[in-house]
Formats: sequence, structure tokens, C-alpha cells
Amino acid sequence: MTPAKLAKAECSSYHGNGNCSFYGNPKRCRVLCGEKCAFFEDYVLPLADKPSPTKEPWLQKERREARDSYHNLHRQLEFNTDS
Repeated sequence: MTPAKLAKAECSSYHGNGNCSFYGNPKRCRVLCGEKCAFFEDYVLPLADKPSPTKEPWLQKERREARDSYHNLHRQLEFNTDS
């Protein structure tokens, strides 16, 4: 699962058109744009540490993949900015 798919599936501020209601005026979802998002980090990424529902045993693994991908992307961006 990608961070964008995780945002689409689990973020309560995400709207089907790709907009986000967390930052006041509807704007494009930061996660979809490859940017950091405090709401996503605080409320969606922690789902990766919760056990999967019995009906979806693969879900935790997919959420962890999305979390790791999100963190790796932003580590790379920070590294490239610092260089």
C-alpha cells in the first residue's frame, strides 16, 4: 500500500476528489502531493501499529509498508535539502 492509498482509505479529512479539509479551506491532500502532513502523521500512520481485523489479516502489513514508504520519502527529501 502506498501512503496515498492509506490516506484515501483511512484519513477522515480526505475527500474523494483529493481535497483535504484539515487545513481549513479545502486544498489538495498533502500526502497525495508528496508533502508532509501533521494530521496524517498523528492520526493515520499510528494505524500501522494496530492489529489487523480478523477479516483482513494483511491490512497491518500494508499499513506498515505505507508508513515506511512515507517516512523514507521524507527522510530522502530532508537529506537532499541538507546537501
